[in-house]
Amino acid sequence: MKKLLLITVFLPLFCKAQPATNSQDVCGDYFYEPVTYKEMRIIYLNVKFRNDGYSLARLAKVENEKQFLPEIKAGEILYDAYKIGIANEDPALLYNIATYENSINLIELKAGDILYEAYRVAMYRKNAYILFKIAAYENTENIMDAKAGDILYDAFKTALANKDVSILYKIADYEQQKDIMDITYEEIRRDISKISY
Repeated sequence: MKKLLLITVFLPLFCKAQPATNSQDVCGDYFYEPVTYKEMRIIYLNVKFRNDGYSLARLAKVENEKQFLPEIKAGEILYDAYKIGIANEDPALLYNIATYENSINLIELKAGDILYEAYRVAMYRKNAYILFKIAAYENTENIMDAKAGDILYDAFKTALANKDVSILYKIADYEQQKDIMDITYEEIRRDISKISY
């Protein structure tokens, strides 16, 4: 019982919804994975109360695998996370949900539609990192109407505008391997050198 009380008290301090950055975009190591019905129920109610979409997405995976909560389905938890991602215009959260939904099919939305929402919001937020991840994922999975090369070009233009050299190098390396854009990796590297000096 002490363990549950500690989880309830300290969970909000360690596992908060994170902004979309180059990090894991999830609670990561601080996420306590429940091992009993009671723990799952307490953590679920806590993160739902806090509107923590990242933790809800993680809990949806736990519930899908272990089925702790007979009254709540994993798809309902994942859909709640999706609604938070839309409301907060959080491209990283939407990306995480789309990639998980594509592999498991828990909700009635198509994974490609969720990924498109992630793309739309990433463009709005000027998040080159998530655009790059979407392009790479789309290039292998092909679940959207948009072309991976076009999305990667959007990532390139956004990273260039943001002067984000780290992402530009990732895009250049990816383009060198996959060759999906009209511009070459050499051109991208030339643009990087202009930023660097």
